[in-house]
Amino acid sequence: MIKVTFDNECADQGQNIKNIIDQSHLANIEQDLELSINLKNISFLNYETSPPSKVQITETENIKGSSLIYKLFPEKNARILDCTGGFGKDALEFSKLGYKVTMIEENPLVISMLRNFFDNNKKINITLKYGNSLDYLRLSPNTFDYIFIDSMFKKIKNKSKPKKKMEILQYICKERICRFNLIKEALNCSCKRIVIKESLNSSLKYNYDYSIATKLVRYNILKGNT
Repeated sequence: MIKVTFDNECADQGQNIKNIIDQSHLANIEQDLELSINLKNISFLNYETSPPSKVQITETENIKGSSLIYKLFPEKNARILDCTGGFGKDALEFSKLGYKVTMIEENPLVISMLRNFFDNNKKINITLKYGNSLDYLRLSPNTFDYIFIDSMFKKIKNKSKPKKKMEILQYICKERICRFNLIKEALNCSCKRIVIKESLNSSLKYNYDYSIATKLVRYNILKGNT
């Protein structure tokens, strides 16, 4: 169950989010969660952990993997489409390194958190889109230098507990898009390359040109058609 709490200043937004939860798959969430809303911040409290863990969107101060990001996206100031926005960690890092980032997210609670964070951090230059990334790839006239897809959403059996933010996403997000179809559609778009982030033991099968691996994840690179 997702409990929604909010300040008086956020009553309209809080009631709207309650209505969204009641009328969607979010009404069937079994985990004990709380969405706390105020003017400065929207955060999740996860009561499934002891003590309860708090999840909110924060900006990365120091980017440890900047050299890796430059390898993935070698053209400076390039346009990146992040098809799997989530809580914006990757998009925020890309933007801080000077890339022009557009991110797509279709979960209404996550979108509310992102909009609140961006509204309170005007210096962040990210274009946020609410909707389905597969439809966006098919219908949008916009072009990008790079397309980024994070396929690490799915739970992996018999593995260590996911990080706090990933755990919340696994609770509240109902995956509607087959990642294989998303990759296939991205290949139809005009771009320099497609970068797919995966766990090292991912079972997702598709052809790629080469990969860059770290101790925790693998980035599969597909050459684009420009």
